[in-house]
Amino acid sequence: MIRKITIYVTYFFKKIPVQIFIAYILLFCYLIFIWGFKLDTLPGLHGDEAWVGLLGYSYKSHEVKTIFGMNHYTGVLQPLIAFLSFSLFGTGVAQLRFFGVLFNVIGIALMTKMLFNYNRYIPIIFLMLLGQSSIYLVFPRIAWEVNTFTMLMVALSICILGKIISSHLANRLGWIIIFLIINFVGTYNHVIFASFSLSALLGLIAWQKFNKSTDYSQILPVLIVNLINCFIFILTAKYFSELFDVKFLWISIPIALLAILSEGFILRKFLEQNFKVAFKIPRPVLLIFVIFGVPLFFYYHGLALIDVFSNYKVFSSIYSYRPSNAFKLVLTITGIFFGISSLYFILKDLVTKSKGSIPAFIITAHIITFNLFTTNNSIRYYLILFILIFGYLSIKIFKSRIKNFILLIILISFSINAFIIIQIFSIGPKSYIVNRVMIGNKQIETSGHFLPKKNLVDSLSKHNIGNIEYASDRYFIEQPILFYKLISPWSEDPNKSAYLDYRGEKGGFIIFIKK
Repeated sequence: MIRKITIYVTYFFKKIPVQIFIAYILLFCYLIFIWGFKLDTLPGLHGDEAWVGLLGYSYKSHEVKTIFGMNHYTGVLQPLIAFLSFSLFGTGVAQLRFFGVLFNVIGIALMTKMLFNYNRYIPIIFLMLLGQSSIYLVFPRIAWEVNTFTMLMVALSICILGKIISSHLANRLGWIIIFLIINFVGTYNHVIFASFSLSALLGLIAWQKFNKSTDYSQILPVLIVNLINCFIFILTAKYFSELFDVKFLWISIPIALLAILSEGFILRKFLEQNFKVAFKIPRPVLLIFVIFGVPLFFYYHGLALIDVFSNYKVFSSIYSYRPSNAFKLVLTITGIFFGISSLYFILKDLVTKSKGSIPAFIITAHIITFNLFTTNNSIRYYLILFILIFGYLSIKIFKSRIKNFILLIILISFSINAFIIIQIFSIGPKSYIVNRVMIGNKQIETSGHFLPKKNLVDSLSKHNIGNIEYASDRYFIEQPILFYKLISPWSEDPNKSAYLDYRGEKGGFIIFIKK
């Protein structure tokens, strides 16, 4: 009898069948292609990206003047990695966006490794969910601080929490310190990252309360201290941001590191005593939070979540894409299906309260507390929630009795969105029109901010334009022009002026040259 021969390869030090490994590679290559192809031109350089690039380039000749980005709730990690990329690879749009792609690849590799520990097929479902999701097909290409670091920092945080739980006491100190540093840096990068710390803590507390369990108590003190660190920084940055000048930076960094090291030693000593931490929170109090928090979340964010699940509005608002009514219908149906499936699995786990239900409690806590951070429907703010949902869904789908049906829905959404992306990549810059898209119940996004601007800059350079007048959206047009001018400066004639505006339905920009 001929035996079936299975070839194994090593994936993160574990053997898996070669056909599964090939599936991983193909899906990874697909994501990398989607993120890297025409990275320097699509989408068009956004004003905030250009601002980051200009600031990062300024570090070549000027020292860092502030530790904050555009406001008190963002840091300068994005300009710093732009400076690093420019130093290594030269100055350009692709270089500005490079580390966003790299960090997302690393983050997804870590997530697939963690999901692989459940079952070797689950990462395939996770990668397919990412591959059919517009926010993960598009946002890693845009050099915003949330897009660049969120996947990596969430993946690292989850991975290190697992290490803290499973590792020997002697090895926990290092993992605890790394966890505290990552979450502090993540919150410094953008305040929205603290929503992960808060939901992880409250979700685990709620799970313990409803399950009447002290399992995983050893990480509760770590999560509490971590959350305190994050909120101390948030409050200090909001109300005392003037204290954080560059001179103070060289004092504050050692102080922060010393504080985290001290916390790490204290936490290790605490864990060595094997205390069981339990919170005496009355169940009615938790129910009140649920009763008020969940409806408020869906009031502010429910429609936006359906828009993100349905995908096509993201393509419309960033790539100026106008899908057919048939695509809109199918993608809306699949989006509602994914949303309902998520709610079904979460509610089922909240009722059963098994160990495997902890992610459902954390996602619920994230939903309940998210309004504390923002009621804005900006799509990038949902990146953390969708990482948690897709990781959770991939496990639940694999265990579901209707797994094959759900996988078919994923495949349909995956195929349609792949087709849309290929269409987008194949059209020319002049085909990009200005779409105004309603996200959720109040957020208006315009694709004009993402119009390709290279041709516009080439025209200005060709005519040696020295003065520019802007009909609208000056910041979102001027900043990219300044960045392109940094890359390829032109000889400016002060007597030559240009008047710029969007062409709207005709696509691109209209330029009036005044001589």
